[in-house]
Amino acid sequence: MIREVQMHARAAQRLAEVALKAVADIEERVATGHPADFALKRFLHHHRELGGRDRRFISNMIFSYFRWKGWTRIAFDNHHPAACLCAWMLDADAPHPAADALAMRLDSALPDVHPAGHEDTGSKLKSFMKWTSGRVEASLLDLAPAWLADELWIPEGVSPAEHSVRCIESFQSRPPTWLRLTTGSEDKVLDELAERGFEVQRHKILQNALSVTSPLQVTSLHSARNGQLEVQDLASQCVGVLCAPKPGESWWDVCAGSGGKALHLADLMTNQGRILGSDIRPGILKQFAHRIRKTRYSCITVRSAPAPADVPASTFDGVLLDAPCSGTGTWSRNPDARWRTALETITQRAERQRMLLNEAAATVKPGGRLVYSVCTITRRETVDVLSDFEAHHPDFKALRTTHPLSGLESDGRVWIWPWEGPCDGMFVAVYVRTTPSQG
Repeated sequence: MIREVQMHARAAQRLAEVALKAVADIEERVATGHPADFALKRFLHHHRELGGRDRRFISNMIFSYFRWKGWTRIAFDNHHPAACLCAWMLDADAPHPAADALAMRLDSALPDVHPAGHEDTGSKLKSFMKWTSGRVEASLLDLAPAWLADELWIPEGVSPAEHSVRCIESFQSRPPTWLRLTTGSEDKVLDELAERGFEVQRHKILQNALSVTSPLQVTSLHSARNGQLEVQDLASQCVGVLCAPKPGESWWDVCAGSGGKALHLADLMTNQGRILGSDIRPGILKQFAHRIRKTRYSCITVRSAPAPADVPASTFDGVLLDAPCSGTGTWSRNPDARWRTALETITQRAERQRMLLNEAAATVKPGGRLVYSVCTITRRETVDVLSDFEAHHPDFKALRTTHPLSGLESDGRVWIWPWEGPCDGMFVAVYVRTTPSQG
């Protein structure tokens, strides 16, 4: 029995050391602009001896480290052991042998450290201050770059400070995995989910949207469903709903990525019509083509993105521009991104968005729709871009629509805040072209 306990203790210590090594390795790569999830995948590829539970512990520690880095760097600089342990405890709901091993090693530096995942953000701050013996002054605003507060778009009637805090609080917990049921498969897939014991919750308004708490299991189920069940964030599903494509129409998804939104358009169009999905990245287009092969959709064509100026004018009934952006709306899923994103990125993305929006507008038929979406909540990439667009395109008018999650009427500009799903933050604007362009 004693020998067995000693073996478990040594295994926990080894896992703690590997986790610390992973944090150091991945932080170094994040500092050079690499996303943490790709760096983590690379690290785990070189440590195939790790089992599933050990990989989950390391993954959780990595993302917790970046989620709470705004506090831990104040207290510990780059002292990874203490920073890693505090971050993991702030997210954890229960103890773990490797975390316990690390805590024993740091007992004098971190008295009373304990799992605090059940606490709200304000209570977590109090716990963190206690763990560090009150030797640091931290606030919720420290959990995001200093430039964020000035860049956020502030809703009318809401104080900037209140809105900033609410956004940052929403970044501190990962939203559930969202799935989209394809039309006609709802009952069959729901029955199978129930049989397999999945805990799913159907959205009260978007009935084909399901939230699940077991993303690892969903991966295997998704691969077996042959396009009847798609992993797609709730905010992304809202974009397709706001496009409101009709069967028989022609649509262009300008920056299609791996095709999630184009597949949704095809579903809403009941595979009747024509969808061009394009992107400038060859690798991601291969993923898109692979996804299509697993579905029943024949209306989608995938190709390398042509320059909008090379597409004949007035070609499409609808154009979706899901533009490259800073991605601030995804910081709850990608906590490392907040430390990789510089203020200059906002300026660069906004300029690119203006150019793409102006060029894409010419390809919309009179009476057709232009939908602009970005997974960011900054002012310069949303309302400022649209103000410039509207000043130069009087032939496009905002189309009043309904907010997909609230059911409330919108003036054509829809904000989906991270706490509404919870999901990614997203901004969507819908226009209709009234007359041929004069320019």
